[in-house]
Amino acid sequence: MLSESDVLSTLMRRTPGWSLQQDLYCDAGVFRADMERIWYREWLFAIPACEIPKAGNYVVHEVGAYSVVIVRGADGEVRAFHNTCRHRGSVLCRANKGSNPRLVCPYHQWTYEIDGRLLWARDMGPDFDASRHGLKPVHCRDVSGLVYICLGYAIDALDSWWGDLPVQEITEELCGLYVQKRGVAVSTVRRELGCLRAAINHALPAGVARPTIWMPDRPPARDVWLTRQQAAALIRAARRRPETRHLARFILIGLYTGSRKTVILGLKWKPHSAGGHVDLATGMLYRKSTGARITKKRAPAIRIPPKLLAHLRRWHKTRRSDWIVEFRGCGVACVKNAWHTIKTAAGLPKVTRHTLRHTAITWAMQAGMDMWQATGFFGVSMETLLNEYAHHHPDFQSDAVAAANRAGRRAA
Repeated sequence: MLSESDVLSTLMRRTPGWSLQQDLYCDAGVFRADMERIWYREWLFAIPACEIPKAGNYVVHEVGAYSVVIVRGADGEVRAFHNTCRHRGSVLCRANKGSNPRLVCPYHQWTYEIDGRLLWARDMGPDFDASRHGLKPVHCRDVSGLVYICLGYAIDALDSWWGDLPVQEITEELCGLYVQKRGVAVSTVRRELGCLRAAINHALPAGVARPTIWMPDRPPARDVWLTRQQAAALIRAARRRPETRHLARFILIGLYTGSRKTVILGLKWKPHSAGGHVDLATGMLYRKSTGARITKKRAPAIRIPPKLLAHLRRWHKTRRSDWIVEFRGCGVACVKNAWHTIKTAAGLPKVTRHTLRHTAITWAMQAGMDMWQATGFFGVSMETLLNEYAHHHPDFQSDAVAAANRAGRRAA
């Protein structure tokens, strides 16, 4: 069975204009990836609303491994819930469709209202709070008589707050109130509001005015970087296992160039339209393909540091594909699982792939790299460099410290 990274790698190798490889039609791993990446995240048409015309009418709808019960409430609203009792996980509704005034678990008779509330549960003790054990809801919408459901959880908070509010009524004040009521980390609420803004931009046609989506200021960046001993431990952990050995290249390129994950995985030995490449003759690394769209994520071409260039020339002699970071002769589209394996083995559970970029820039500052050259080499703005990395530079505030040390006396 193919892993998710194998599926993505197989897709990357496809020949335009030709049919897909056989595995992509019949492999169980491909099916699982399809379900997790598409079917479990997107809105799906389930049933016409006329199938459940009266209160208590229900239909059971299967989506992969999930069973969903769609029911008409006493208030006329159509709702959807996971078809699972909150007690022992037993299936609530075994028939494909039916009608009940209550949803009763056949195992221990936990009884739920058709709006999902738990009404009765026996022998649970005086401290049991029934209000916290209702059925798990599934996103559900009745659109002109067609019922759609969505198993994804990323829109839970947005959906419960914004609901059916028209786009033109979204204001900066409402965004601020949303942040206040959510009571979660700033990074979390910024991500949620970013999803809202992206959804609005995608839905509205060009030329239509968009509301301003206010977000709280970005939280201070964490000063997390690897020591050389930790970097060495990470590389050793990668080389220890055949299934993670390709990450040694990924780590070395990240530490020497500070390139982002997608740039590193997109590198080939020769120019191509989908990513960057290296030129061993001139010692240059091109992070983007020629004519690639310019985005906020800067990706300038750079000279390859001599030590990394030596590694690249050695890897080029033993290459099995056009990709620089390769696994079993194929390009690598995702390193999530392999990264988790090596960071755990190295005893660095909190290290992310982006830590390599932070580490590269931090080491450069500690070595006294010129600030203007650093902005061009790493593709980072001067503002970010000053705010997040400059304190590592040996000349950081040197003039200020010298003046303060003179205690008001003029320099000689």
